[in-house]
Amino acid sequence: MLKRIVLVIFSCVLLSFYLEAQTGTVRGNIFEKESGNPVIYCTVQLAGTKYGTTTDLDGFFVISNVPPGDYRLLATYIGYDSISMPVKVKASAVL
Repeated sequence: MLKRIVLVIFSCVLLSFYLEAQTGTVRGNIFEKESGNPVIYCTVQLAGTKYGTTTDLDGFFVISNVPPGDYRLLATYIGYDSISMPVKVKASAVL
């Protein structure tokens, strides 16, 4: 049976301003549901886009320079169930 992972979004979506365009940053942590241990090197991506990363040794991830819009955040790791959740990146706001 596959283990379950828990996705925790720190500050949900933090927005940054750049010279030419407004973009957002999505960051958070991935933890193993039962033990609470961080899931290291878990793949985290915005489904259907080129935006993604992996978690570090603390299960932390950051996806920067994301254009405003509605996305589906997807976390996958071999041997675990995948998890996804909607994320809305807005210009000039912190969610």
